[in-house]
Amino acid sequence: MNYWDHITDEKDIFGLPGWTWERGIAQSVIELQSAFTPGEGPILELGCGIGRLAIPMAEVLSTEIIGVDSSIGMLGRARPHERVTYVLGDGELLPDIPMLSGAYSMLLFQHLPPLHVLSYMRQVGKRLKSGAAFRFQFVVGEQCAERSYGYKANQMISFCTQAGLCVHESVPSSMCDEWRWITAVKPLPK
Repeated sequence: MNYWDHITDEKDIFGLPGWTWERGIAQSVIELQSAFTPGEGPILELGCGIGRLAIPMAEVLSTEIIGVDSSIGMLGRARPHERVTYVLGDGELLPDIPMLSGAYSMLLFQHLPPLHVLSYMRQVGKRLKSGAAFRFQFVVGEQCAERSYGYKANQMISFCTQAGLCVHESVPSSMCDEWRWITAVKPLPK
């Protein structure tokens, strides 16, 4: 069992009392859905794991979600859904997918070093349609352990700019004081 397979079984995802997967997913959908127009797709989820977030997002937005994950173990445990397609891959080189009406990521960038995060953002920027949003969560701070990276907001904003995305908003998460959400948009052609 690898690291990512192991965490699929954890009940307390945030290390905070009372934050179960179910409660965390429900709040995540609330914090994500405002960045997207219902019925417009497809929308990409980077680091989809077993589909815990992809399925409710597909239902709330009434659109196709393409979930990409680098763990074959996670994808092997992913729950099927008529509006969710799971794809093996990582964000450094996205598989052959259609142009996207949006993208999101949660609980991913805190596990990736800076050069990987920038590469993921560049790939998303290439696949987004003009005017489409990429909303992602990250941890504010410094690297505190193996597979655990914190970032400053201005560093993530710089990554967005380098990926050809314009930051629309940077807001704190209601779930954890160290978490922030950024919504970045691919500019319309001039």
